[in-house]
Amino acid sequence: MEEMKQDITRIQTQRAAEATAPASIDIHHPTSIDDDPQLSHPMKSQPDFHIRAEIDQLVEGIYKTLETSEERLDRRCDDIYFPMDLKISSLTSKIEAIQRDILEI
Repeated sequence: MEEMKQDITRIQTQRAAEATAPASIDIHHPTSIDDDPQLSHPMKSQPDFHIRAEIDQLVEGIYKTLETSEERLDRRCDDIYFPMDLKISSLTSKIEAIQRDILEI
């Protein structure tokens, strides 16, 4: 009987705590912050292993790749746009010719 009263008291205490705590979907997940920093293993920083010339070479490679991609995209857009532009110009010319013919009639 005493055990049951303790369980009821414990459940009531938990419900009261949950009612006053802010709602969160992470309520049952522990925090990711270390409670005891002495047990954590700090990450050692790595020494700089790239020299200036290597970094310049990497950046140059990135820019070359970017320029190549831009040129390819420009050519692709030109392949799509200019034929369409020629067709539109041709249609416009035909419409103008038809309008002139209508005016003559």
